[in-house]
Amino acid sequence: MVNLEWYRTFKAIYKTGTLTGAADALFISQPGVSLHLSSLEAYVGYKLFDRTGRKMIPTERGKVLFNAVAEPLTRLEDVEKTFRNLQKSIPQPSVSECVLKPFRLHWSNMFLHYLLT
Repeated sequence: MVNLEWYRTFKAIYKTGTLTGAADALFISQPGVSLHLSSLEAYVGYKLFDRTGRKMIPTERGKVLFNAVAEPLTRLEDVEKTFRNLQKSIPQPSVSECVLKPFRLHWSNMFLHYLLT
């Protein structure tokens, strides 16, 4: 089964031109990038890059794959960013609300004064 991270890694290698550049862009190790690429190449059955020293040159099949996956991956990444931003804007209950609300409901006739430091 294909892993979406393989495609993200492939895109990063394509854009940066090196395994190290892709690793830096994705905040993962260079051996992790190599593993993702070799897994994707095994999955698709084709070599996607020619390795010349440290430079990664896309093969013709690599170019075809990039043209097929670049825009959908970008759209997916945009949706993920939108979701993260929405999550940040949703107010989260404070610890005191979570802990003390059941207490207040049960002991509603008591006056409770608390101080959080």
